[in-house]
Amino acid sequence: IPIATGKTREQMNKESGKKVLICAPSNAAIDEVVKRLKNGIRTAQGTTMIPKVVRVGLEASMHSSVKEVALDALVDIQLNSGPGGQNSAKDLASEMTKLRSDLDSLKTLIKKKQGESENIQDNAAKILAYQNELNELQAKRRSITQKLDQLRDKQKSENRTLDAERRRFRTQVLSDCDIICSTLAGAGHEVLESFEFDMIIID
Repeated sequence: IPIATGKTREQMNKESGKKVLICAPSNAAIDEVVKRLKNGIRTAQGTTMIPKVVRVGLEASMHSSVKEVALDALVDIQLNSGPGGQNSAKDLASEMTKLRSDLDSLKTLIKKKQGESENIQDNAAKILAYQNELNELQAKRRSITQKLDQLRDKQKSENRTLDAERRRFRTQVLSDCDIICSTLAGAGHEVLESFEFDMIIID
C-alpha cells in the first residue's frame, strides 16, 4: 500500500490517479475503517498522515461520523460552491410551487364568479361587469399557465445540466482522493468502473 511505504500524499497524487480501494462486508465495518483513516495513519518514517478518504455508498446506511466524507456529500459541497448550484434549482422549484398555488386560487375564484354571474338576471350592467372581471381572471390564468410551462422547460434543462455537473464532480472527487472505502457490494458501483487501483484490501 503506497501510504505504508512512506510516500506522501503529493507523491501518491502524481501516480496517474492510482489509489487504494478498501472494502468490508458491512456498512458498520467499513465505517469503522473510515473513522480510523480520518484520524490519521503512520507512515514508514513514523510520521502521521491524514489521507483523503471518500466513502462510497448510500448516506442513509452510513454512521453519522463518516457522512462528511461520503461521496454525495462532497459532491454537494462542490455543486453549492459554484455559481447558482443547487440553490438555483431550489429557487426554481419554490417559484413553481407559488405559481401553482396562485393558479389554484384563480381557478376557484373563476368558478365562483361564473356561478354568481349565472344567477344575475335582467341586469345588463352587472352581467357586463362580471364578464369583464371573468375575462381578466381568465387572462391571468393563461399568463400563469404560460409562465409555468416556461419554468418546467427551464427546470428540465437545469436538471440535465445538474446531472452532468454531478457526474463530473463525482469523478473529480474520486480522482483527487487517496483512498476509496465501500462495502463489497458498493465496490461494484458504476462510478468506480473507470478507476485503476494500486491495491485493493478486503476485510
